Amino acid sequence: MGTGIQIAATLACLGAVSASANAATYQVDPNQKEASQTSWQNLEDALRSQKIQGGDTLVLGSGQSGDVVIKGLKFDRPVRIVPKPGADVHFSSLQVTASRNLSFEGLNIWPQKPTPVRKHLIRVSANSSSIEFHSLDVRSVENSTDYLSWSKRTWVANKRPGILMEGDRNAVMNSRFSGLGGAISSTGPRARILGNTIAGFSSDGIRVLGDHSIVSGNVIRDCVKIDDNHDDGIQSWSLGPDQKVGKGTVRGLRLEQNIILEWTGPSNHPLRCALQGIGLFDGLFADLSIQNNVIAVSAYHGIGVAGVRSGRIVHNTLVNPRKVSRKAPWIRVASHKDGRPSHDVLIANNAAPVFSIQNKKQPDIRMSGNYLMVHPVRDLEDPENLDFRPKSGSPLVSSANPQFAPRIDLFGTRRPQGRGPDIGAVEAP
Repeated sequence: MGTGIQIAATLACLGAVSASANAATYQVDPNQKEASQTSWQNLEDALRSQKIQGGDTLVLGSGQSGDVVIKGLKFDRPVRIVPKPGADVHFSSLQVTASRNLSFEGLNIWPQKPTPVRKHLIRVSANSSSIEFHSLDVRSVENSTDYLSWSKRTWVANKRPGILMEGDRNAVMNSRFSGLGGAISSTGPRARILGNTIAGFSSDGIRVLGDHSIVSGNVIRDCVKIDDNHDDGIQSWSLGPDQKVGKGTVRGLRLEQNIILEWTGPSNHPLRCALQGIGLFDGLFADLSIQNNVIAVSAYHGIGVAGVRSGRIVHNTLVNPRKVSRKAPWIRVASHKDGRPSHDVLIANNAAPVFSIQNKKQPDIRMSGNYLMVHPVRDLEDPENLDFRPKSGSPLVSSANPQFAPRIDLFGTRRPQGRGPDIGAVEAP
């Protein structure tokens, strides 16, 4: 397939196709000898054909597509772009601009030649909406899965960010991100970041800034330290009307059922970072939910939030993977940097080494059913091997306040399994 595909916004009728039209399937195969009424040799010709309508599917054969830029395609229903079964479809990068209702599935995305390290491999512009990505394999370079063998020099050379979603209702799901300088970033409202694996990263695993966004079911592991960034598993901040950091409010953010693991490689690795778990510091956060997360990090901020305007921090499990510690990681609620206190915050049924309230006013910071877990090996089945279930006989078992217990745990197990719900993210069978 050709590189630098540019799809001009010249066909306004594409967005006005009747939803009642029958969905069709078309083929894109670079190995076929000539195009037909239902198949093309490259994606550019298919998208310019005027045949593609909302609800249709484009099936891609094996091949290289270079830097793909899709512009001005707005459909009333999702159009799926998927590989043929068994096909190896590769894009060097993907940019979506001024488009709506596109679903990309099963693609491999990494550069085939040197590219600027600050360029996102996937970018969805602010004027694009309802763009979805499913089951992608995104890497800074082809051998990113070997990140544990990389030197600092190699990491710096390959420090490319993964995906940036700027528009409304965009989503990335069930995808894998390897060896990146920041894996997933979303600034638009109503984003969905679900079921992804981030393995090997510098900077932050996930950044999510948009209102009413959901970050759930992700595994974030193996942070490397190559610069002065304070690395976070999940981070958020607000932007004011003038785009200044910390001047606005992030509303309705849900961070639920995620696993954040500072490190799963060799313990003596020279680039292992001290990861912060969840950090929400610059701005106000209204209607916040942080629940059912496992966070195994050695930095102080296991869950650190400031400037909360109503929020729930419930049923999280925090452990220090390096040593027994009474200092880190903590669950901390603080005032905004400008002095405005957090209020209407519930901290319930969590297990952590430290609970800290550094708030100028504390009358409506409520705590219930929490457990100070300094020796996780005594209370959890096998935390060193990532088994965070409560041990039989542990004070965690059946000791949570049922008033604040979510219906399911980290893995979707119904609560309670015993006479009452267990403290922490995982319900023992």
